[in-house]
Amino acid sequence: MELALVVLISVSLLGVVYVSIRGRATAIATAEDFEAQVKQVNLEALQNLMSSPDEAFLKETLSAADYREVEKARIRALLEYVAAISWNAVLFMRAAHVLQQHRSADVVAAAALISKEALELRVLSLTAELLLTLRLVVPVARIAPRGLGQVYGSLRQQVAEAWKLSAFSAQHSLDTLST
Repeated sequence: MELALVVLISVSLLGVVYVSIRGRATAIATAEDFEAQVKQVNLEALQNLMSSPDEAFLKETLSAADYREVEKARIRALLEYVAAISWNAVLFMRAAHVLQQHRSADVVAAAALISKEALELRVLSLTAELLLTLRLVVPVARIAPRGLGQVYGSLRQQVAEAWKLSAFSAQHSLDTLST
């Protein structure tokens, strides 16, 4: 049992290193670059997979063996969503870096907030990946990431608004120069 736990922790740490390195490969210069690289996350489906009442219902209605198989499938699906969120957190940080170069103080301020929150989201998503992986291996563990969907949804909206503000500010600057 101890060997399995050591192997699990080692594999998880290697996974974290891999995900961290993988996140450095993509450049973002515009809102279009950003949108082309964002992985879609269905927040409603994510919330359903993390729902305690749904899990309790499945546990009550399925046999122990069937429940374990369904639980593993739900955890794997959650891992896919969390990996997409983790990837997107890196993109949010890159977008914030680009937006921090903008002339508008409002855009720069929004970018600073996005950068901070994207880093927090990245740490939260990597922690969630570790916890979910542990839950796959040790079925007794009732650990699950909480709040990840809300944080992600809010940050995704902030990034979209910052890109719009950036485009508006740039257009306003051009209009001012031409008059």
